[in-house]
Amino acid sequence: VDQANLDDLIQARESYDEVDETVRLIAEIGEVSVGGDEDSNEAIQAAREAYNALSEEEKSLVNNYEESYKTLEDDEHVYQALVLIDEIDKVEYNSESGEKIAEARDYYDSLTDDQKAQIGDKALTSLIDSEMKYAEMKKTGNILLIIFFIVSSLILLGGIWFMIIILKKKNDKEEKTVENNKIN
Repeated sequence: VDQANLDDLIQARESYDEVDETVRLIAEIGEVSVGGDEDSNEAIQAAREAYNALSEEEKSLVNNYEESYKTLEDDEHVYQALVLIDEIDKVEYNSESGEKIAEARDYYDSLTDDQKAQIGDKALTSLIDSEMKYAEMKKTGNILLIIFFIVSSLILLGGIWFMIIILKKKNDKEEKTVENNKIN
C-alpha cells in the first residue's frame, strides 16, 4: 500500500467514524422530553453539532443511514413543541398567556403526523386544557365586561336622572320664588 492509498484509507476511516458517531448521537436522543433529568435538549444539540460538522458527502451518508437525519429533525421539532407547551405554565386571562397558548397550538399544528405522535398524551392534554381554561376565562371576562358596562350605564343613567330631578326641583323653586316676588 502506497502512502496516497494509506492517506485515503485513513481519511475514509475518519469520515466513517464521524458519520457513525453522529448516527449514534442521534439514536441516543431516544424519546424526546422537556425538563428534569430526562430533558433532551443537550442530546439534540450534541447530535445537531456533530451533524453540522460533517462534510456534505458525509451528511449524505447520514441521510441514507436509517433515516437518522429525519429522526434528528423530527426530534428537534418535537422538542420545540414540548418547550412551547411547557412554557404556557399558568393560564391567565391576559395577552401574554393567550399568545403563548396560540404559539404552542400553531407550532403543534405545523408538525407532521409522525412528529405529533411523539408529543405524548400528557403534553397534548396540557395544551388542550390550557386552551379550554383560556377560552373559559375569555368567556367569563366578556360576561364580566358586559355586566360592568350595564352597571356603569345604569349608574350613569341614574346619575343623569338624579341631575334632571335636582335641576327640575331647583327650576321649580326658582319659578315659585319669581311668582312670590311678583305677588309681593
